Amino acid sequence: MNIINLLKYQLGKDLNEQASVLLNENKGSIEKATDAIFPSLMAVFAKNAQSNDLINVIQNAFREKGMDGSVLNYTSNLFTGSKETNELMSQGANMLNQFIGAKQYDFINAVADYANIKSGSALSLVKMSMPLLVSTIGNQFTNQNLDATALRSLLSSQKGHIGAALPNGFSGHQILNEVNIAPAKPVQPIKKEEKVLVSTINKPVKEPVKTINNSYNVSPPPQPVSPPPPPPRVVEPTIQAPKKSSNISKWLPLIIGGIIGLLVLIFTIRACSNTKAVVENKEQKSKELVENEKTKANTSEVKENTTSNPPVTPQYRGNFKSDVEALLTSKSSGANLAIADLKFKSGTAIISSSSRYIIKDLADAMKAQPAANIIVNAPTFSQAVSVKKGLMDAGINRDRIQTKGNSNNLNIELQ
Repeated sequence: MNIINLLKYQLGKDLNEQASVLLNENKGSIEKATDAIFPSLMAVFAKNAQSNDLINVIQNAFREKGMDGSVLNYTSNLFTGSKETNELMSQGANMLNQFIGAKQYDFINAVADYANIKSGSALSLVKMSMPLLVSTIGNQFTNQNLDATALRSLLSSQKGHIGAALPNGFSGHQILNEVNIAPAKPVQPIKKEEKVLVSTINKPVKEPVKTINNSYNVSPPPQPVSPPPPPPRVVEPTIQAPKKSSNISKWLPLIIGGIIGLLVLIFTIRACSNTKAVVENKEQKSKELVENEKTKANTSEVKENTTSNPPVTPQYRGNFKSDVEALLTSKSSGANLAIADLKFKSGTAIISSSSRYIIKDLADAMKAQPAANIIVNAPTFSQAVSVKKGLMDAGINRDRIQTKGNSNNLNIELQ
């Protein structure tokens, strides 16, 4: 069974046209985006098919509204901006955070770049696609009465269909290769326990009322007999007064002692907090003095280095810019230039602030050679996309830049 083809069949031909109107995008671009999104998301499920966490997450999702496959019964309203559209996107946002996490943003940028659509449009499509895919799986789970083992087998069997469905030229699915499904949060069991508690509390309350009303119909008449007690009650206050006063006098010292102890505790806490604030202020001032001394020392070292040694970065910038200009004017397709000094923040694809000048020099050189187009090769696809976004922010058209991952080093190649 091919889940991807089944989903496309159930959505029908009007899906891309409705989405293009809703998102104000070209119909062909929307079709190109969905062709990349469906198999990429399905690959996450197939990769984690043997994970108990994934099975629990999907089974919990089937209990949500429409995730059992019923959402596919009104597909004509899903991409019209209606209430169903908002509910679908809300469910999709929750699923993306649980299934993919932070990787979703790199994947969305890759889809937008591949299909030439806005990032916001790509985000909306991915949000809507995730619950539709889970609902298609849920439809099979419900109709065929699958257990956890059969569900794993169904997800694992999709790997061949995924490879055939991925479009040529789209490498954004590589971003999701390292996604591991997080454990499902046990929300449903808590709600069930609360409902059981409410029902068990209501029953004993109702039953005594019924039994009392049915078996003691005579109980209302005895109530008028209660007036005789008032005379002794009128006399008793004079006798009970000393008892109340004696009880008050017994507990009064304890109450006063408790109040005094509370006031002492409050005073002690305030004194301690004031002392702590004074100590923290002294520590902060000492830290500031140390930092000032370090800053002065660093400043003097910088001045000494500046006078004794020529600056390194400006010299390199000149060489790099001239090397880029030489590469772009050579018009030799396939020629490349390594960018060894462009650094990223540790563990991310974000360009460090100290390397921004490299992006500026590269952008200036491309503006001087408007006919030259490049390919950004990087160790990861996310890093290549980050360099491309930096060039686009500097004014370079996205069509002049291609991106590739899995390179041994960071370099630019002439198209």
